[in-house]
This record gives sequence, structure tokens and C-alpha cells, in this order.
Amino acid sequence: MAKKVKLSSIDDLKPDPGNPRKITAGAARGLGYSIEEFGDLSGLVWNQRTGELVCGHQRLVRLRERGATFKGGAVFIDGERFPVRVVDWTRKKQRAANVEANNPHIGGEFEGLELVLPEIKLDLGDTAFAELQLGKLGDFQSIDLDAPPADPKEDEYAEAIEFKNRGIKNEAGYHQTVLFPSDNQWGIPELRADMLSETVPTDVWSYKHGPVTDTGKTVFIFKDLGSSKLPDVAGEVLAFYCDDKRFEKVWLDAVKQTHKLKEQGWGAVITPDFSLWRGLPLIVNLWNIYKSMWCGRYWQELGIPVIPSLNWSDETTYEIAFAGIPRKAPVVSCQCQTTRGKRGKYYFIKGLSAAILAVEPQSVVIYGGDKHVKWIAPGLHDACKQTGCRLHYLRSRLRGVIPREGKGK
Repeated sequence: MAKKVKLSSIDDLKPDPGNPRKITAGAARGLGYSIEEFGDLSGLVWNQRTGELVCGHQRLVRLRERGATFKGGAVFIDGERFPVRVVDWTRKKQRAANVEANNPHIGGEFEGLELVLPEIKLDLGDTAFAELQLGKLGDFQSIDLDAPPADPKEDEYAEAIEFKNRGIKNEAGYHQTVLFPSDNQWGIPELRADMLSETVPTDVWSYKHGPVTDTGKTVFIFKDLGSSKLPDVAGEVLAFYCDDKRFEKVWLDAVKQTHKLKEQGWGAVITPDFSLWRGLPLIVNLWNIYKSMWCGRYWQELGIPVIPSLNWSDETTYEIAFAGIPRKAPVVSCQCQTTRGKRGKYYFIKGLSAAILAVEPQSVVIYGGDKHVKWIAPGLHDACKQTGCRLHYLRSRLRGVIPREGKGK
């Protein structure tokens, strides 16, 4: 039990340093004058000259409702004593005291209620807090957790979602704060179906292969864009099947990099293949999926058709990995140039089968898949047969094998 403090002198009446009620110098002077003129008006005050209450009208009504009694110059209820102060005033002074007792300009003002009220509510409970009308002080807002707001204008992200008003159309201002429309719980942007490319690439360029042989259907890897041998890429397809560090700037400096893409005149751009790894926390893989889809939607809004890149780690990422990709997409892409061993093949077939069944694309382009046809085709047979999806195998950038096509047989 806490030790009780003994009250033996006026010095023991110590102020509470946490009291949220503060008073200005002017209000303090007014309060001092009020005390000199009327004394303490905070309790029950009765004027013996008129036989009427001066102060405490509403307080007395509530006390009587609870069965209060009067004895020895005080009102009692449940053993508690409320003293009645007796005065001898004219009716004019009584009226002045009526008003002064409720004068808000000498009572000070509350500060920091937004910090104090939640604690008070927790201590008192919801019912007592509401009955005491404490919620009306300081515009304290009690949030009803069972009733989410229906007005979309109150959504804290509503302004951000209105990306067309944020400079995105003229490539001015940035933009990672721009939130695109999303149909999933993670906010992964939806790609626009009307801005999906229908181009199915058939070849891959590298500095070792010279000029483009299949115009409009050749894939260029982002890491090669600085090559002195780079031909005209207008109308071709750009992919990011290389180390993340080589293309991270398309996210970090989206405005500048997108401006370059538009100047180069790409016919289509495959969404960036930010790496997903088994064993990483799900939030890390989710972030890389978000970045990829955000870039894709950003490019679409600026007039660049995109091809969705499929990327996953294991079954823990399937639900998030394919979010935002329109169903029945004309063509999607993935890479298997780094697939190694039986374990890698297992996760590749299982993941791509799940992607095909979830997205139901018309075609899947597999970058680096030309050397893996023997195990990819039979592994994807059932998914392709169920959806009618066609597989297209591309060599990796430094291989010279002719592209192959199949139906997953």
C-alpha cells in the first residue's frame, strides 16, 4: 500500500506538475481579483440574504438525485461531506457571482490533452469517460474500431493515389510516394491491361552477336546499354536479367531513367527482375515485388508498354509474386539462366506452374530456357494443357542457340 502523505500545513498542498491546466498571467490576475471579491465559488455557495444558491445549482441537483442529506452546514452523500459556504450579498452581487463562477477566461486553458486524455480513458473505462464528457475537451476523438470510415476522402493515402495530379504525366517530381491503384492487401500496383505488350521476343542481343536480326522482337539486357556496339534499339524489348545492382537505379531514380527509356524508344520493357530468394524474410521479397510492379505501372503511365516478369522464391511467395498482373496477359516473361541442380529445378517448375495457373498468360517467354527444354517442357505440361499457355525458349545473352517454341509437351 502506498504511504499516505500527512497534511499539516499549507506548504503540504503541493501542485501537480503534470496538471494539464495552464493559466495566463492575465487570467491569473482575474482569478485573484475574483477571489478577493467573491471568495471561493467552486462549491456550494448560499446567499442568506436572498435564501438562494449563488453557485452549485447543477451540482446540488445531482447530489439530491443521489439521495443527499443536509446536516451541520454541509451536504452528505455516501459518507462524503460537501460544505455549504454561506454569504450575505445583495442580489446584484449574487448575480455577478453567478456569472463569475462560470467565467472561462479566469480558469486557464488545457495543454497537452492529447497525451493525458487517453490515459484517463484507460483508467476510468469507456463508460465513465463518456459520461463525464471528457472526450469533448481538446477535440479528443475516440475511434470506433468496429466502424471504418466509408468516405474515401478521409483515406490518408487518397491524395497520393491520385497520381495524375502529382506530376507523373510530365515526369516532374518524385514519385515513390505515388501509390498506384491496387487490388490486393499489400498495395502492390496493378498493371494496366491496355498497356501490356503483345510482342513475343524471339532473339537476344549481345555485343558478340552484332546487328539485330529479328527487328522488333529482340531482347536487350539492361547491362549492355552502355556498350559501344549497341545498335538502334527503337522498337525492341528491354529486360533486366542481370545483377540487381546494375539496374537498381530504375527504381531509385525513376524519373531520370524513365526519361532515358522513352528517348531510346523501346517497343516494350519487361518489368525489372528484382531478386527473390528462398530463406529471406517475406517482407524483403514483398518489397522487391512491389518495386518491380511499381516501375512497370510507372512506365505504363508514361506510354511504355510492358511485359510482366514472373519472379518467385518458393510457395511462400506465390500469393504476392503474381499479384497485380492482369489475368490472360498476352505474354509474360521469366528467367532460368541461374537455375542449378535438382532443388533449383524443383522450385522453378513448381513456381512457374503456379504462375501459369494463377495468371493464365497466353505465352511465357523463358530467358535462358533454351538449354533446359528437356526438363522444363514435361514439368510444365499439365499447367500449359490446362490454360492453353505456350512456352517460348530464349537463349541467354552470350549463347548462340536458336530460340525454340513449344506447348509444354
